[in-house]
Amino acid sequence: MPDLELGSFKLPRLNLASPQFQANPYRAYDIYRAREPVHWGISQNPDLPGCWYLFRYSDVLAGLKDPRLGRERPGPSLANQSPDPFAVPNNDWLIYRDPPYHTGLRDWLKNALTQQLVEAFRPRLEDYALNLIGSFPPAGPVDFISQFAEKLPAVTLAGLLGFEPDKASFFARCAIYMLAPSWQINRSPFEQELAYSRAYATLSHLLRDLVAERKSVPRPDLMTRLIFTQQQFRAFDEAELVSNALLFLITGYHVAVNLLGNGWLALLEHPAQVEQWRAGILRPGPAVEELLRYESPLQMVDRWVLQDLEIGGKNFRRGDRVYLILGAANRDPARFQQPGNLELDREKNIHLAFGAGLHTCLGANFVRLQAAVAFNLLLERLGNLETVGPPPSWQTNPNFRALNHLLFNYTLKEA
Repeated sequence: MPDLELGSFKLPRLNLASPQFQANPYRAYDIYRAREPVHWGISQNPDLPGCWYLFRYSDVLAGLKDPRLGRERPGPSLANQSPDPFAVPNNDWLIYRDPPYHTGLRDWLKNALTQQLVEAFRPRLEDYALNLIGSFPPAGPVDFISQFAEKLPAVTLAGLLGFEPDKASFFARCAIYMLAPSWQINRSPFEQELAYSRAYATLSHLLRDLVAERKSVPRPDLMTRLIFTQQQFRAFDEAELVSNALLFLITGYHVAVNLLGNGWLALLEHPAQVEQWRAGILRPGPAVEELLRYESPLQMVDRWVLQDLEIGGKNFRRGDRVYLILGAANRDPARFQQPGNLELDREKNIHLAFGAGLHTCLGANFVRLQAAVAFNLLLERLGNLETVGPPPSWQTNPNFRALNHLLFNYTLKEA
């Protein structure tokens, strides 16, 4: 598709890899939302001629809930016949599947990961966070990303799954080695792939061992619930259990790390609101929701067009790829007043940071709890907060809003 002429303004095809986009995605979101909210841009996949991007809150929300947009790529259309069966993806991860397989698998995982289980984990989560804060030197600077944001989700996810402290520590180190942003900065693509593959294999082995242990000795943890509830929904085998436990780790880790890093930077940049939080004027729950909206950890999700449809006067064809820009929807002025401002007491904050519809993030409440507990304890134990050094830099992966480093000064208060 050629460049678009809109009056005297020439709007190019969106390129997520461009330095201009990576420097400030929100500026690009504002421009495209206003001038071409349903846009045919450059695909991240070089094998595709292009893809659709949706920027408005209303379009993104509708797309997240539309069954004509799915996660499984359809095969080629057959003339004069009903649509052929979806091509089967090369893995059984929940996020890459559509109903009917998705339905039973999601029901099983949702039944296991209850709010009661999450809330019961709060004391251990507080201990983990306090131990990390206690490992800080008496005063800064320290890198918040590598010293806190990357460490807390790894050990909490290990603990929630059911690993004992010694195994949880090893599991967490493997997760960090595989996933942590600060570990990937100086790796070549080959080194990243090798590190990922090695850690993935190790984590899979640890999870299979945990399955065997929990079958013999049940505990009040997520793995036990997964094992002893699976027959209620479908006879999912052990490979599917281990695979989706790894999915829970990988997706939960990325979102939690980015929420902690982005949220902490936002707080450092708004000291008046920090003081309101400390004084009890702000409630942690709404504050975390605003941090999720303001710098959404996951910036976009993709879908495949399963059936021809029209959005915003544009024709979407079966087999087209669509990116639903959560970060743009969450700053849409048609939905949020002054969306570029951080307002930790914002009301009616129905953001889309965790998606919506069939693929709403199952671990959202656990991520929320980690952030609320962590920020409460950090603000309680650390004073004289300020960023230091060069401006924080962001990763170049457009799918995530993720910091490379975040140096800050503080003084550690006595417990």
